[in-house]
Amino acid sequence: NDSFSTPSSNSTYIFAGSHQTKTKAQTQFISDLGFSVDKKDIAGDAGIGFELTDQFAIEISYLNYGNLIDVSTGNISASSSGSDTLGGTYFAWSANASGNADLKIDASALTLSAVAKQPISEKISLTGILGVSEWESEAKLTGTLSSGGLIIQNQILTNGTESVTVKRNGTAPFYGIGITYDLNNE
Repeated sequence: NDSFSTPSSNSTYIFAGSHQTKTKAQTQFISDLGFSVDKKDIAGDAGIGFELTDQFAIEISYLNYGNLIDVSTGNISASSSGSDTLGGTYFAWSANASGNADLKIDASALTLSAVAKQPISEKISLTGILGVSEWESEAKLTGTLSSGGLIIQNQILTNGTESVTVKRNGTAPFYGIGITYDLNNE
């Protein structure tokens, strides 16, 4: 996490950061269909914080998780029909599905969090965070099939269909601990 923060007043600050994301989603069925799967990406966040005391703040931020799943264009060749889920999204394919396709699953979130800080030296503090995120994900399947079909949720990709998009959203709690180094404390 390469974050930075800049005080814009005694009680308000802005922050931004970049992160390496990696999903733990099981993607073997996608590999079995002939795709190459990348489950890593660079994510970013930005937000504003309101320092209520020296040891407590409220933060609002936007996080872009990037491509949680990036399946490069592959030649589909299904020898049997099947179905599976990936990140809560349902996928199915017919036994004769063939052609090529590309799948991307992106996610982002708006967050509201409480941040507690306990100084351990003049510039270093232990930090705890507890919050809630309103997230949204989008799975987009694009391709050209010469036979058969692929299903994502209740939408079907068949001959002549170029793309199918499924959006999901929800609310989830989060927490974290860390160390803060104050660049501006003189």
